Amino acid sequence: MLKSGSGTTNIFAGDGTSSSVVLTRELIREGIKALEYGMHPIDLKIGMTAATRAISEELSKMVRLIYPCKSDLFHVAMVSTNYDEKLSDIIATGMAELGKDGDFILDESNTNETYMRILHGAIIDRGYVSEQFVNNTISKTYNTS
Repeated sequence: MLKSGSGTTNIFAGDGTSSSVVLTRELIREGIKALEYGMHPIDLKIGMTAATRAISEELSKMVRLIYPCKSDLFHVAMVSTNYDEKLSDIIATGMAELGKDGDFILDESNTNETYMRILHGAIIDRGYVSEQFVNNTISKTYNTS
């Protein structure tokens, strides 16, 4: 259950997985304690749901959007990269250019250099998704010209 919650946090927020695990552990611990003192399980569920809703509303008021501000992106990247300035600058530059809906893919390099390459459009690793994309039936390829 904790692993699932942590994964969900990572997908939606991108960070905060440790915090979500600690909070979930405390919710479970305090919930078990309340049940041991005689609280009805349905009342516990209703209370936790109400508390979750109230906390979510308060957190929503505190949200601060960081796109497209490169300096804010840089500060977030600094924490994520353990304060590596060069890597943080590369990540902030890429994220600022791609925007919040862009895909950011990290690959291992064959060199000692850390660099960024921006590709626009869709990337298909190999082959084609559908035969309907083929416009040259002899070579089974898609030609843009």
